[in-house]
Amino acid sequence: MRLIRPRTRCGHTVAESLVGLLIATLAMAVTARAAGLTLRTEARTATEVRMAHDNADALDVVAERLRDVVPADGDLLAADTGMLAMRVPVGTVTFCAGAGDTLSLAPGDGASPWVDDLTRPPAVGDDVRPVGGLAASGAVARVVAVTAVDAPCAAEFRAWSLRARWRVVLDSAITAPPIGAPVRLLTRERWTAYRGIDGRWALGLAAWGAATNAYDTPQPVVAILDAVAPVFVAEPRDSAGTRVAAGAFAQVRAVGLVLRRRGGSDSVVVRVPTR
Repeated sequence: MRLIRPRTRCGHTVAESLVGLLIATLAMAVTARAAGLTLRTEARTATEVRMAHDNADALDVVAERLRDVVPADGDLLAADTGMLAMRVPVGTVTFCAGAGDTLSLAPGDGASPWVDDLTRPPAVGDDVRPVGGLAASGAVARVVAVTAVDAPCAAEFRAWSLRARWRVVLDSAITAPPIGAPVRLLTRERWTAYRGIDGRWALGLAAWGAATNAYDTPQPVVAILDAVAPVFVAEPRDSAGTRVAAGAFAQVRAVGLVLRRRGGSDSVVVRVPTR
């Protein structure tokens, strides 16, 4: 007598296999989506951090230039949405001799405590302002010619052992300061948000061009490049924090800077000297 055992089933049915495959596919899709979201979040976070750093770097550069600007002397030329124009110091030299529109100047050599080291020699297009009481009257003239010289200062000032190194010709006569008085050299610059030839936007600096008697083409100072225009604002403020109109910049005691772009914004308030 034979014992017939019930037939056992091996493997899975087609339906069970399809269900298992569907579950695995759904699990992989969910995992891939979660991984994609994580990567996009990390990328977005990294981009936002980079943009925040770029914004801060840009405003730090502009703020550093602003700290030596004296609005009471007329050094703040324009401040509004999209633009900041100002005179910034090249350095301070010593008046050796001259009158009218021609001055002989000596560089700082450690002998004069009020003289700063020049960032570069005097150049055509620079502005000249005697420091002190004459500065308050707006005695500013533009350099139209520079000649290298090597001559002693006037006799009244020889105790300092300084020698004139440059003779500058100005576009207008100014009242000659006393022998040995400090003279400030300044140059003009303009900050704007501008669009490059590649269609991308940047915050850039335009230097003054003596040959064209206008600002040169702006150049990017920091790596802020976007397809969408950033918003750059320079707001002059008085001692109470109130916005100052363009015709009253002598009252400015601080300048608020704002830079807004895709992904974030930054702002800073820069105190400016009164003299």
